[in-house]
Amino acid sequence: MDSALLKATLELSTLAMLGLIKDEDGHQKRLVKLNTGVVYKQQKYNLEREETEGYAKLIVLLRNMPSAPAEVDAVVQSVLAIIGQFDLEPNRVMDIVLDCFEQQPRSLSFVALLKRFKPAYIVHVLGFKFGHYQARVTGDGASMASPSPSPSGYEVVPPSLTLLAATLVAQQLVELDALLP
Repeated sequence: MDSALLKATLELSTLAMLGLIKDEDGHQKRLVKLNTGVVYKQQKYNLEREETEGYAKLIVLLRNMPSAPAEVDAVVQSVLAIIGQFDLEPNRVMDIVLDCFEQQPRSLSFVALLKRFKPAYIVHVLGFKFGHYQARVTGDGASMASPSPSPSGYEVVPPSLTLLAATLVAQQLVELDALLP
């Protein structure tokens, strides 16, 4: 048999016993390190790797989204093709989809597209949108709120964002309990 095939399929202890590897502990450490790197290494996305043309095409496609949910399958396929073709970061794409949905709240076509994303990620991005409107407090207690804070110290959340969140909860894409924190 080929030694490469044996090394790929047999247990480390068996390989050491057969003399195909010299240091079983060293191989075990390298195997753990390799598996950890493959499974847990996070893909880093940056603007140098992504193409802005892809985001522009995505926005144009989303702004012209059909209002009838039945006609959205072709658009969903086009969005997925743009993500793959231009190597777009999924969280940024979801943020853009939510922005376009916020601008067109009556168009439920976005629901079919958002169903392609993991619900936990939708809650996370939506939470960041709401978190943007909270006042930031520095270490000395001074408020660093955005230009037009309300008397309570928080900037007023736009009604369109609240309507978006309510629509996502009503369409069962987001759990209200998950959004509250």
